[in-house]
Amino acid sequence: MKNFYKSNRLSQRSKWMTLVIALVVTFAANAAIVYIHSVIYRETMAKYNHQQNTALKVSELFMKESFQTVYDDMGLLKTSYSMMNYLDTDRSKESRDELENMFYRYAGGRKGLSQIRILDMDGNELVRVNRRKADQVVERVVPKDLQNKSDRYYYQSALDLTAGEMYISDFDLNIENGVIVVPYEPTIRFARKVYDGFGNEAGILVLNFDGDRFFSIISKYKELNLEQFDIGLADANNYWSFMGENLERMSDLYQTTLGFSVESILSSIEAHKRASVDEPITWKEDNVLYMYEELPIFKETQYVFDFPENAWYLLTALDINKALDHENLFLNHFYSVLVILDLLVFIIAFSLVLLFSTKTQQNMMLLVSAYISNNSHDGIVILDEKLTIQYCNNIFEEIFGFKSDEILGKPIQSFFSDNRIALSKDAQTDLWDGNVWNRTKRGHMIRKHLLIKAVRNRHNEIRYYIGIYANPKLNSNLQMSSANKDITSSFISDDEIEHVGRYLDERFQNSSKYMVVALQVKDRLGAMLEANQSIQGNFVRKSSTILNTMMPENTFVIPHSNLMVLASEIGDSEKDTEEHITEIIQRMEQLLRKALFDMNLGSFSVKFNAGVACRSDDFASGSTIVGNSLIALEALLKLKRSNYLVYTDQIYHYIKEDMSIRKALIHAFEEDEYYVLYQPQVDFETNEIEGVEALVRWQSAELGTVSPSKFIPLLEDTKEILRLGKRVLEKVIDDLVHLHPRRPDGKPLRVSINLSSIEFTNSAVIMSLIEMIRNASLTDYQFCFEIIETTLMDNIAVANMVIEQLHLAGIQIAIDDFGSGYSSLAYLKEINADELKIDRLFIKDYPDADDGKIIKAIIRMGREIGIRIVVEGVETEMQYRFVKGTEADLYQGFYMSKPVPLDTLFSTAHDEREDKPLRIKST
Repeated sequence: MKNFYKSNRLSQRSKWMTLVIALVVTFAANAAIVYIHSVIYRETMAKYNHQQNTALKVSELFMKESFQTVYDDMGLLKTSYSMMNYLDTDRSKESRDELENMFYRYAGGRKGLSQIRILDMDGNELVRVNRRKADQVVERVVPKDLQNKSDRYYYQSALDLTAGEMYISDFDLNIENGVIVVPYEPTIRFARKVYDGFGNEAGILVLNFDGDRFFSIISKYKELNLEQFDIGLADANNYWSFMGENLERMSDLYQTTLGFSVESILSSIEAHKRASVDEPITWKEDNVLYMYEELPIFKETQYVFDFPENAWYLLTALDINKALDHENLFLNHFYSVLVILDLLVFIIAFSLVLLFSTKTQQNMMLLVSAYISNNSHDGIVILDEKLTIQYCNNIFEEIFGFKSDEILGKPIQSFFSDNRIALSKDAQTDLWDGNVWNRTKRGHMIRKHLLIKAVRNRHNEIRYYIGIYANPKLNSNLQMSSANKDITSSFISDDEIEHVGRYLDERFQNSSKYMVVALQVKDRLGAMLEANQSIQGNFVRKSSTILNTMMPENTFVIPHSNLMVLASEIGDSEKDTEEHITEIIQRMEQLLRKALFDMNLGSFSVKFNAGVACRSDDFASGSTIVGNSLIALEALLKLKRSNYLVYTDQIYHYIKEDMSIRKALIHAFEEDEYYVLYQPQVDFETNEIEGVEALVRWQSAELGTVSPSKFIPLLEDTKEILRLGKRVLEKVIDDLVHLHPRRPDGKPLRVSINLSSIEFTNSAVIMSLIEMIRNASLTDYQFCFEIIETTLMDNIAVANMVIEQLHLAGIQIAIDDFGSGYSSLAYLKEINADELKIDRLFIKDYPDADDGKIIKAIIRMGREIGIRIVVEGVETEMQYRFVKGTEADLYQGFYMSKPVPLDTLFSTAHDEREDKPLRIKST
């Protein structure tokens, strides 16, 4: 050992100094570990405290929503057609069976429901449906097994309810025929009064729910397997643990999974409630951390309880010892871990100090930096104080196409194509951070983001620099620096367009014709590149290297994310241009597939969108051509046509119009620019208006009248169609209330409203529309929602569920624009729709270019199915007479009337010829 020190010119003092430094480092690390332990312990307890608070808030939310859902469901049930039909008739067997069937369907779909029944005012069960807890089978109860419940507390309590109140029982055990069910089943009961059509009290609707299944949050807590937690509900008598299994002993009602007694906890709650006004309240007792919050449902005026003076509490209890055992090894066995960590720190400190004493700091740092760079997806260089390249990784070699011996020893500025770039060191950070243009070995120009950081030693002396070449950082949604200043791009920045434009002007100064292709990867590959930055960076590097190497010399590539911009010379003729576009796109597809294969991503197919712009004269600047290619790409994404689109003036005007409409749409709701017109639907047999279709229109202050075909798709893209649907229904209801149009025969006037696929598939939206119609109380009108056939065909089972929900609310369904989508009658038997509207394309060419055989066949098959038939687009007298000769029920079109205001439609007199329908007079 002595010879070793002497040969390396090290004294014995270095050994002891190394030992002292290692001990000092170990002592400091020991203190740091103890401090970290205390911090982790506090953070751990704070985390569990936060989990407890979250559990309370989430449980409160779920319970509140559960009670509100039951309240809403009972409201729908007691006002449903089946219920009212049963109460308003002589309670015949047919009406009872219909009500029982509705109960059966509701019980089958409502989680946690155990019984649904209706009692008369004397407590006799009229209809009851059970749902077995064990196997969730729904059973109808035959009349001979129905019981009298007049002695039950929930019946007595429900007698005093008013129309808007709902009775809620305490949690108790389920009792059947006077015997408590074992194993014990916690049960909660709800009751609301029902009324007949004359407003008289007709009975009491009662719903029973399994207490341990009523709140869906219970099962979620069980799935989390939180053994150290107990979460439950405490009332004045019992504690119901959400974490417990099915109760088998009465003692389980008074014992939680953590073993604390309910009586003591309720006493503690009352004591802390008097001492503090904060909610929720937390306290620690016997190494258990408790937190509770009083449920606010007792303050809801529509809820009535047996003991309103009592309160329900959500309670969480955390066993601190179990919680710490559940954490990592560091907290469980701190002192053992501390000894091991001290030993490791000592060994590492001793080794590092010894290593630094035998090697220079600069060589060590260079070694570490070089190792890291070889495991990076970015190009990395190490520079000396004069910014001369001393090291480069293989990624840097691939990017620029040079070998290491052609790179080392050269100043980094020699790779820049823009002489205006100067690397000036920042006095504070020694940092260069920005986008730079570089030339490859083959002369291609590429854009990279360069970061240069100075590496200093402990004396703040610069030892060397590290340069990192990564994908360019660009700001989106900047104005294009092209002739089209009023159009913005979401793909590439203003700086990029200007720089590429200057390069094109220089590169193709002797050629009047060239094209620019803006290519964006799409589908599964595009989604993966957007989601995974590491794969994205590797793909950009690989693909740009391959394209720059294997594309023709007069082609260059600018890579950025999943967008690439290419430029290439083209021939003089239009045919040559088309062939060159096809050839270069196919070539790009082959090379990108090779890049994926090199990345072991050969299973991904290469699909892309490409915007193409051509320069055919000497006047258009390069930046204008680049901007035009991006405009073509933007239009292609909106139009969703083929995989590439060539820029034209029409495309520019299309994008400009699209942007203008999107901009104007921002103010359309605030300025109330939407209005509704109505087009009549005429009955062939009576020659009278049977219904009207409400059609939305937009009169923009900036753009004037905008066609629905232009603004409706934009509203669907931004989900603002949901807002428009409510606005249209509000205006329709307002028109009906103020104008009150009526049919002469006294039957309800049908009002049809178009519903988008987004609205139809959103249950919350459907419920809100139903509620708006119900609150309007328009008994003289029959509402009908029109749905396009493609929406219904996406999922027939789900569509029928929504239709049934609408039917229960008294709303009809029409299949709109039939023939424009699937054009199939096969699914009509499976869809429970009320009306079929045949698209105008089947009548528009009659009689000039269409003999009407197809529309006749559709009408005939529709009649066999038994659905009401409406023919749209009847515009001429010949079309009217032809359709009248078929078996269609109604027609709609300009022959009768264009869409007009409701007051105009029902007040204007029309030609009273025999075959011309008459207007209905308003009242």
